[in-house]
Amino acid sequence: MDEMISSPRLRRATDASLEPAQWLGFVDDARADAEVRAAIAVERVDATAYAGWHVEFEDLAARAAWPNPFMAPAAIAGHAARAEADDLVVLTARRGDRRLVGVWVLRRSRSLWHLGAEVLEAPLDATFEPTSEPVLDRRQAGATLAALLDFVRDEPGLPRVIVAPAWPRDLDRLLDARTSITVGECWTRALLAPAAPIAADAYLASSLGKGLKRRRKSRQQLAGDGEATYRSLRGQDALAGFERFVALEATGWKGRAGTALAQDGETLARMRARIAALAARDKVAVDLLSVGKRDVAAGVLIEAGDSCLFWKTAYDETLARFAPGVLLDIDITHRLLAQSPPMRMDSGMQEFSDPDGLIWRERRDYARAVIATTDGLAALLVRLGAGLRRRVRLAYRRWKGGAPA
Repeated sequence: MDEMISSPRLRRATDASLEPAQWLGFVDDARADAEVRAAIAVERVDATAYAGWHVEFEDLAARAAWPNPFMAPAAIAGHAARAEADDLVVLTARRGDRRLVGVWVLRRSRSLWHLGAEVLEAPLDATFEPTSEPVLDRRQAGATLAALLDFVRDEPGLPRVIVAPAWPRDLDRLLDARTSITVGECWTRALLAPAAPIAADAYLASSLGKGLKRRRKSRQQLAGDGEATYRSLRGQDALAGFERFVALEATGWKGRAGTALAQDGETLARMRARIAALAARDKVAVDLLSVGKRDVAAGVLIEAGDSCLFWKTAYDETLARFAPGVLLDIDITHRLLAQSPPMRMDSGMQEFSDPDGLIWRERRDYARAVIATTDGLAALLVRLGAGLRRRVRLAYRRWKGGAPA
């Protein structure tokens, strides 16, 4: 059987004594006062209408413990345009004064891995969106999540089971006794989220140790007789930067495997539309490391509130001995920590990845999760399907020579 709920872990190397709730700033949990929960009203919003909620979403993102940028109106605009009217389920939560305290964007899904049962799934596109997290006001996170799940449980016509392929384990404590969670594959994700303001040089010296000196030497060797130039492109410039990322990605292993964005016209068009929508709100940065006119590393970062998510990265594999991707990560770290206030970053690591291969030292635990608002046949089928999927994937990895998670 898959692992049932266990104690979640959310760790910071800078202060191991901090509890998850303290780090994320949660004030309440699933045991929140019943009056607080009752004062939160949840409604389902038309996806097209939600696409105009930019100001309200940003206000909520500023109050969220870790805002999910893929729940932003600009990020789902492309989905809203393509989806059938009933496919997208946009849930919003407001407290008594009508202030927005929660958003969770889900989609109806039915697959063989669910054994025929219909579910709600977040994110909308698990291939390109590495987190299932709802956006919750940190001061009422438990009450808000409980209210959202109550709505799923009670609303006629909605599936009662939520599939979350990238669920943060620290949110487990916000679930009440009426909601069950089953987790399968688990992994740990690297974050840039220091406990207190710190200069980038000090952070990197602590994170990389003697390796920082080697990286500086690598930068000199990479540049040769030229100069290694770092730029962070925003607004309309980010659109051109994205095209440069696409071209660089196609030169690497994804291009050889046929999975690069440049080789899938439909997906590329969808991603271009998303980048354009985010750029129009100044919520995307494309960071480039170049030597002369040659791009050697590129990264796409999506922002919300005081945080960003490292969405995509690529580097020139012919220069792998100089680790251009790591050099870009160092430049990005300098940029984010130099901002006022400093910006936190989620590395976006997916399962089967090793966080120790990245330069950022904070950690957050994730899992593939099935969240059932009620017990029943659908919940049983989805759990069984998730267990079957996990066994098939692990068997495939063993056959291919990869270590199981």
